[in-house]
Amino acid sequence: MGLLLFAWPASRAGDGFESDFLTHFTSLHQTLHGTWWSYTVLYYPLRLVTIGTSEPQLIIQAGFMLLGAIAAAKAMLTAALLQNEGYRPAGSAVTAVALGTVLALPLPFWTDTFYVGTIPPNSLGSATQPLANALAIPAIWALCAWFDQPDRRRLALVAGAGLLSALAKPALTPAWIVGTAALMAWMTWRGPLRARQAVASWIALAGLPIATLLINLQTSYGAGAQREVRLRPLGELSPTLPIDLLRSWAFPVAVATVLAVHTRRGRASAGDRSGSTRWSLRTIAPAWLVLGAATVQSQMFWDTDRNGVPIGYGDMNWGAMAAASGLYAVSAMALLRVPPRMRAVPFAILAVQTLAALVHLHNWVQTGSYF
Repeated sequence: MGLLLFAWPASRAGDGFESDFLTHFTSLHQTLHGTWWSYTVLYYPLRLVTIGTSEPQLIIQAGFMLLGAIAAAKAMLTAALLQNEGYRPAGSAVTAVALGTVLALPLPFWTDTFYVGTIPPNSLGSATQPLANALAIPAIWALCAWFDQPDRRRLALVAGAGLLSALAKPALTPAWIVGTAALMAWMTWRGPLRARQAVASWIALAGLPIATLLINLQTSYGAGAQREVRLRPLGELSPTLPIDLLRSWAFPVAVATVLAVHTRRGRASAGDRSGSTRWSLRTIAPAWLVLGAATVQSQMFWDTDRNGVPIGYGDMNWGAMAAASGLYAVSAMALLRVPPRMRAVPFAILAVQTLAALVHLHNWVQTGSYF
């Protein structure tokens, strides 16, 4: 599925086709020239598979193959995590493909635009975001699992997954730092952790991501760099933002709703097959917390050049998409906590979002515009 998603646009990439694929692929050697650090680890495997050539067309072809491999690996990783939490093999495969495809929920009678203004869990036009989305899933999953059972083994798992997410792309990192700090404060207040434990845990979770962020600030935004982070004018906030966010997160909102209803009824699910983590509305709270921080980040800041001109969507906006990718995955896991009949509506919404994404992909390839 991942190979198809990136092979299809690849056949049309070029003049008049909106994406940043070609820009990133052809800037490979320029980005890595004379430096040991890249803001995204995507460039290192791309250089590895294109070693010995500087021919742009060969690099572009290798780039699309790499993105297809990342999408396929994301689906397999997501399916493995879903099986670990109770899904059967067939169900995990179908759900993983859907989670790796969905965009926003279409509301044809509400708005004429489908993609603009939304923050879905997947990206079609970015070369670097698929890797960030893929590695956000294990990071958010591990964070929620540790929150459910805060032991050292799970803390080490979260720390490693958080570092990989930060290396994939710095977009999620500021929200990860803020979100985990807020989580530590909550856990200290509610009692699972003492203040000293909370500080030590936060250093373990956020220390290395902070280091990567500081390096990125110096190399990409520091003295002599061509980018800055500035406050976003309040006038830029869209009046349709609430409905756009609801469309972006329709599936996890539906899951949270049925979890809340199920919890209020106080029933134990006879169909619950989850094993390693007792998924509940409380368990997925860290995913919502990180997403909230990432959304505030996307609405308050933006990347600009030295003249203050915004640079596309920028890393300040992409973080919310990575956080949404993780939220969708843990929401699918938590859905096993409710009886089968209560899963119908959330899964139906997920199916609609998946079909809408495929229609949008078709239109994008035909017209060359994902707006």
